[in-house]
Amino acid sequence: MKNVSILPTDATQMSLNRVGRISRMIAWLAYALLLGFTIFHHQMWSDELQAFLIARDSRSIAELFQNLRYEGHPALWHLLLLIPSHISWNPVGMQILNYLLALTEAWLILSVRELKLIVRLLLIFSFTLFYTDGTLARSYMLAVLLLTAALLSYSNKRKVNYLSILFLALAIQTHFFAIPIAFLLAFWLFLPESTRHTRNGFKGFRNLESICLTIVLIASTLLAYLTIRPPSDEYLPHYGRISYSIGHNFLVALSGLWAGIFIPYPLIHEFSFLSGILPGKTQAPLLSIALSLLCLGVAALILRTTRARLFFLLACLVEIFAFAITIHLPDLRHYGMIFAAFLLALLIDSRSPAAPNAHFLLRPNASFALLISFLTLQAAYGLYSAAREWSRPYSNAHNAALWLRESHLDQSPIIVVGASGPAIVGYLERASVFYAACDCEGSFYKYARNWDYENPLTADKLARLRTLNQAANQSPEIIITSQKLPDPMLESLHIREVKEFSGQVVSGNERYFIYQQIAQ
Repeated sequence: MKNVSILPTDATQMSLNRVGRISRMIAWLAYALLLGFTIFHHQMWSDELQAFLIARDSRSIAELFQNLRYEGHPALWHLLLLIPSHISWNPVGMQILNYLLALTEAWLILSVRELKLIVRLLLIFSFTLFYTDGTLARSYMLAVLLLTAALLSYSNKRKVNYLSILFLALAIQTHFFAIPIAFLLAFWLFLPESTRHTRNGFKGFRNLESICLTIVLIASTLLAYLTIRPPSDEYLPHYGRISYSIGHNFLVALSGLWAGIFIPYPLIHEFSFLSGILPGKTQAPLLSIALSLLCLGVAALILRTTRARLFFLLACLVEIFAFAITIHLPDLRHYGMIFAAFLLALLIDSRSPAAPNAHFLLRPNASFALLISFLTLQAAYGLYSAAREWSRPYSNAHNAALWLRESHLDQSPIIVVGASGPAIVGYLERASVFYAACDCEGSFYKYARNWDYENPLTADKLARLRTLNQAANQSPEIIITSQKLPDPMLESLHIREVKEFSGQVVSGNERYFIYQQIAQ
């Protein structure tokens, strides 16, 4: 009887593995290169640099938590920012940190061999992961990375998944909108395994792993609550201006889902005939709600297991409810957490056996075609947004700060009117400015009760500041606004415009008008 060698089969498998590793490395390097170029051309805006300044000017961890009272965000991102901000006042260090987090997330996704390479490639170049999370240096990328790591590190072969529990606890400390997804993911990961051999499902929570999970998540949530709970004198710019019910706010947030995640929202504005179906700031058109529900249905068709499908739909429900009770009018970056839930649902699918748990609602080929179509839209807009940074900056803060330096005005007393102060302070690497909105001096905003974006700079207030500056032998004041001041106001304040950075920017509040005192 002849011996049958298995070497050719092994060699073929090794060759395929090698090709797969090379393909992943090429995709990862392409992502690293393109993201690096995009970040290099990205001008950070006030929300990004607000977090950097809080970390920079906190002399201890205790002071950091004190400074976070008015932010409404858990502390983990700010704790990480203590490292680059205390090495250098240059905010580029924050961009480097977020860049490293994005590269790690991309590598984790590319390492999931159960997903086809084209799916992994489109995921990492999606609008959410490549642009709003990868390019904009905020806590969103950190949240998505920790949630992804929690899922991929879980194994039903371990008695206790300590690492997965740790990642979930840390994810709770990244962002308020990451908390419900972290709890849902914990339920989906740990409950099925805990209840597999029990008659009563919740008795499974009596094992060591479930006890550790429960204690750690409750402790992490309590810490997050103590960090984000608003103080009695907090001013909340998103609250109270328009009084609507939670149900109304829920429908408004739901109506924007289709244009926030499934179809690139800003591109729709380029087609005037679509403007009538776009959700308004305070209205939820029935057609927009129907489109959002349709898109959720399509997402359910794409996913192949009931487990992943339910996870995603419940995540959408709790996230939209969280929008309704907090910010009311979610922006694109907020809907990014729902895209993160879809990513996690895909990973749950990839880790589920093909049988008997696969329950396709469509033929596999049709489901895959829908997935590729959806992700292609995401990736196309992600790359489009990156290319747009070359010709249309996100903010004019960097250009304005550079001009102030070149004009030798960066050391003059600066008064900020409006909501664009932290970006200027960060790029100037300056200790503080005077904020007219709160009649106070500092580097970052503190949203106390006396805060008012509309608070104008009056002649009396400017005269008082001039008296203080003259007593300190300082040069004339520089006044920076995000809106052009009317001529009568210029005359009453005795100031003149010296420079404006009013070119079209991605963030509408990041235009800068610079004024200087008229010599008398």
